[in-house]
Amino acid sequence: MIKLNIYAMKSHGQAIARGDYSEGSNPMVIVLKETRAWCKLHQAQMDSKTLPLEPSRIEGYSLREEAAGEVIVSMMEYLQHVGCKDIETLIRQVIERNLK
Repeated sequence: MIKLNIYAMKSHGQAIARGDYSEGSNPMVIVLKETRAWCKLHQAQMDSKTLPLEPSRIEGYSLREEAAGEVIVSMMEYLQHVGCKDIETLIRQVIERNLK
């Protein structure tokens, strides 16, 4: 398993370096960023009906797979920003809870 906690810290740091938000930003700033990621995913899904094999900027993946990955990364940044100490365990426990 990849170390989501490490990647979340790196991604969060890069978003701050890019100026997407700052350490002191209200978490709603990231929620709005997440909303844009969901809109991209929705558009990629709609486009997949007419362009099912449209490649993404990431070799070997479709645009909708790339867009879904962006949604996941944005949520990891949010969890990191609000101080989640162990994203991997949280995700595992949510999945396990949903399996019951």
